[in-house]
Amino acid sequence: MAQTILYYPTINIQDTVWLRNALLYWDNISSIVPYDNYPDFSPEILYLQKHGIYKPFFPQDLFSSEHAPAFTEAIIDKLERYSKRLSATHMATQNRPSVRVHRDKIYAPALHELIHRNKISPDLLRFFSDRHYINDYNCGGWMEIDANIASIYMKTLAEFIVKCYSEDIVIGTDKQKHLNQMYTYDRPRRSSACISLVLENCLPQPAMNIGFEEILDFKSRHKDELYEFRKKLREFEVSLTRCTEIEEIKFETERFKEAW
Repeated sequence: MAQTILYYPTINIQDTVWLRNALLYWDNISSIVPYDNYPDFSPEILYLQKHGIYKPFFPQDLFSSEHAPAFTEAIIDKLERYSKRLSATHMATQNRPSVRVHRDKIYAPALHELIHRNKISPDLLRFFSDRHYINDYNCGGWMEIDANIASIYMKTLAEFIVKCYSEDIVIGTDKQKHLNQMYTYDRPRRSSACISLVLENCLPQPAMNIGFEEILDFKSRHKDELYEFRKKLREFEVSLTRCTEIEEIKFETERFKEAW
């Protein structure tokens, strides 16, 4: 199965080490785009589109799916808790930084009937407006939104939008702040365990002076090795899920390291 990495939280991806690694190790690269025929893609995205590597994900696919009610509930619940934290710490709302988010990434008025027909809680766009989380200046569909609210919203949007596609999708980012937000450390609950696997300094990375065409050519020539690499990682993941004791986890980990 093709493996896709969904870039978070912006539409365009700059030509960085992250993009070059993603281009080498993933079959497809995606980001969340407000609507079809979006005109403002970066040169990097246009190049990936030309070679069939980039695929846009659309919020409307989530808004019209069976996951929409849960998404709405999750957003409202998170923002309610965020508001309570603000009240507790007496933060001044006018001093918080703002960023831009396209209005089509929020529930659009055209979807109002669909939302009510599926018994979804109050329209998120109206919810945001009532809470004064957004300001619409009629600037080509872009609205000003509180930076922390945008972070909560985009994180949740990414988490839910992957449920609407059949691909094997992982959410990724080149910003440590967003990485920490997406993959937060949590204490394991009773009868559960959390394992962190980190591969450091063991995989080749394309240098910044290497062109995209060279990366794709290298990837094509070594596709069998890439497949075997993924296969070994999958097998290791499966073996860990079958472990019931910490000793078994240690054994499987050491066996994996020896076979590396």
